[in-house]
Amino acid sequence: MYEIKISGGDRMLVHWDTKKLVLLDTGGHETVPRYDAAKLRFDLEYCSPAPPDLLQRPLFQTRARGELYAAPNGHFPGENEGLWAVHLDDEQGALFDCAYDALRGEEPSVHVFAGGPGTGKTAILASLLSAALDLGNEVRLSAMAGVVDYLEFSTDLPVADHLGTAWDSVDVLLLDDPNSLYEVQQASRSVLSGRVRFLAIGVDPMQLNDSVTDSEWESWAAGCHAQVGWLRDCYRQKEEIADLVLPVIRAAALSGPSSAQGENLDYAASRRRLLDRSGNLRFVNPNGYVRVYREPSIDDVRGELARLRIGESSLWKHWPALLLVSDNESDASLIEEVRSQSDWLFIETISLEEALRVKGVEFQHGFVFMSQLRFQDLQSGVAGDGERAVADLRLSRIPLTRARDSLVFFVY
Repeated sequence: MYEIKISGGDRMLVHWDTKKLVLLDTGGHETVPRYDAAKLRFDLEYCSPAPPDLLQRPLFQTRARGELYAAPNGHFPGENEGLWAVHLDDEQGALFDCAYDALRGEEPSVHVFAGGPGTGKTAILASLLSAALDLGNEVRLSAMAGVVDYLEFSTDLPVADHLGTAWDSVDVLLLDDPNSLYEVQQASRSVLSGRVRFLAIGVDPMQLNDSVTDSEWESWAAGCHAQVGWLRDCYRQKEEIADLVLPVIRAAALSGPSSAQGENLDYAASRRRLLDRSGNLRFVNPNGYVRVYREPSIDDVRGELARLRIGESSLWKHWPALLLVSDNESDASLIEEVRSQSDWLFIETISLEEALRVKGVEFQHGFVFMSQLRFQDLQSGVAGDGERAVADLRLSRIPLTRARDSLVFFVY
């Protein structure tokens, strides 16, 4: 039996006896440990001949740059399928492999997958959840309700059956997007005290509620002997969106609460190493679409809906394909136009104040309705308006990083 690496996170198992090649199984990194001798015997006995034209079929559909809706598949295989939620590329796959070796062992360990939005932190944790269950471990996952729903609707993982908190005593503990450094510290202390054997954390240090400095982060990591792996490849947003999203990420991370310019420079300097690591993303998924409408009209909204309908066959059905976001100053008539003209489209609708509901999950497209002032703040950041203003800015950033293929702003 042989293991074939298809891509960063995808594997195929085959059996070859010099006369016949049998394709046994495909999947993520968990495919190998879950495949046992009994399944091999069954598959070899009941396998069926492959279609005669198998080798003549194209493996993946491709498209020219800019033809966003010309084919159902994007740059990465399976972008429009549910299992895209747990796809791992080479960078994430390497971190999973390292953590998986420790998962199979007996020594206590702490593993951190750190990076900006869209770098695959949740996908790694979901793969570890699957692997831990296959190994017979008692496992708990701490994640936001939206992430739980996203994984449940997109995969066959029994996520809801294994929910926990950072304070649980359990063999394997997985933390997705913890709220604060305190929560991270509590979980790592459980490893040091022997209440948890294996701890894995997916986190963007620049988005923790308590605004962690370089020295605070490094002191914690050294104290619990954490193996920190940094992720830079953002494949959950197309590269054309990067010109708008990346400056927003950096502005939100560097925005300080003080009104004094010198104090805000100190604020940024004390977080420089973390920002360099989590904010310098590589957008490796080609294509994408970004549009900003100022003083938008109903015709603008209808035009964007028509654009989406061109690719209706490739729109998600298992999870909302469109995220619709609005602030308090949005034109209600335009938002109602989207709802009334899109019975063919699966939509998630939230206010900007509800942005935490979609933190950590993904949509194919995003429509954002917001005021000109808020749009300017997103692009430039704020300084001197207090902790509340900084928190609002970071909250507003979330929806911008959730849409993969296209992002459209309707600005008033």
